[in-house]
Amino acid sequence: MFMEATSGPAQQARRWEEVRRRARQLENSLDQKLVSLSKLGASSGRGGGGGGSETGGHMLASMSAEVERLLSELSSCHSAMTECVESGAGSLHTLQRHRDILTDYQKEFQRTRHNIEAAREREELLGSVRTDINAFRAQGRTGLILSENESLKSSERLADQQIDLAMSVKENLLGQNRVVRGVQNRLNAVATRFPTMNNLIHKINLRKRRDAIVVAGVTALCLVLLIVYVFR
Repeated sequence: MFMEATSGPAQQARRWEEVRRRARQLENSLDQKLVSLSKLGASSGRGGGGGGSETGGHMLASMSAEVERLLSELSSCHSAMTECVESGAGSLHTLQRHRDILTDYQKEFQRTRHNIEAAREREELLGSVRTDINAFRAQGRTGLILSENESLKSSERLADQQIDLAMSVKENLLGQNRVVRGVQNRLNAVATRFPTMNNLIHKINLRKRRDAIVVAGVTALCLVLLIVYVFR
């Protein structure tokens, strides 16, 4: 990756500067990547477009791999800087400062990755809880619907019973009405017949009276004839 060490002090000095420049570039890139990774992890922890979706998970994995690559390359730079320091072309203090920066980046990366993993597990747990709650609510709604359905069926059965009772009462009333009408018709018939019977009785009485008069007249005539015959 880097130029092999040579025996010339000038070349060692140039190599030191090149390695330091590359180390600073890697540190700047790492700083930006870690900030972006932390923001992406925070958004996934809030249930945003991060770890909650397949795209967000892919972005996290890709960015984590990029940070690991930069950390590995920065570590290689430190190895090259160590060679320069050993040859007297570099500063041990500067090398130690870069090593401290690398250590801080490694710790920050581990902490961020741990937070992302914890957020992902928390999101999965919350998702499972939400699923259970939704299932419970759906089951509760289903139970409520079934209860209402049973109540409606019970109301329908009660209504049918009341209708049957009303129909039975109606039939009884109609039967009683027919009986009353029959009695009324009979009463009307009797009332209609009474004048005819009175007339008939009156005629019979008249005929009896007439027959009695005729019999009395015949009897009287016979007596008269008998008396006349006797006294002749």
